Amino acid sequence: NALEKAFGIKGEASGRNDLIVKDADGDKKFSGSAFRETRDRAFHHGTVLMSVDLSKLSQYLTPHPKKMLSKGRTSVRSRVMNLEEISPGIRHEVLCPAIIESFCAHYGATAEIEHLTPENLAHLPGLQQRYEELKSWEWRFGHSPNFQQQLTEYLSWGFVDVFLDSEHGKISRVEVYSDSLFPQLIDVLRTSLEGQVYSKLGIDGAAAKALEDLPEHSHEIGEFAAWLREQLEV
Repeated sequence: NALEKAFGIKGEASGRNDLIVKDADGDKKFSGSAFRETRDRAFHHGTVLMSVDLSKLSQYLTPHPKKMLSKGRTSVRSRVMNLEEISPGIRHEVLCPAIIESFCAHYGATAEIEHLTPENLAHLPGLQQRYEELKSWEWRFGHSPNFQQQLTEYLSWGFVDVFLDSEHGKISRVEVYSDSLFPQLIDVLRTSLEGQVYSKLGIDGAAAKALEDLPEHSHEIGEFAAWLREQLEV
């Protein structure tokens, strides 16, 4: 209602979480949300695409083409659009009051709007502790779904075909196949990766470990690690 009244945009609900607009090319999503209900309160989080750089959005949401054979969840891709494509004058400072007005009109009630800022949140008990927990590696990646990943590349010293198993955010099993003339190097690369955190820092740790065993292969190890780091998104 807020969009139609203030900007002439006719949006529709799609499923439980999305808002869409219909045009000649079909349904296009402009909002997604998540919510949780408890006994005495409800939490609702939503996003609205107004003037997002969609090329970057695609980049952030699209995995590397060589990337994962997942045992977790797969994402369903949706066609998206910015609301400014329909209403060029739409802005955050105009949209938010329109949503508030529509919300109050729908429920027949008003309430004082509380703007959350770092300053007025600082006094909340337990907030800093919760923040530290949520930004930790254990919370962000330690419960990631298990998955398998295959990566292939031609490096200056040979072809490599790498198979990784990740469990709980760590590399649990590795196989490396190569036509390299240095079979010992391939074995050291494999054992160095096992047990490392699935991240760029984990790759750095594996490279450091491999260099301790085979310092004479610093060039090959460095090239392998640099390539592998590029394939990881965390």
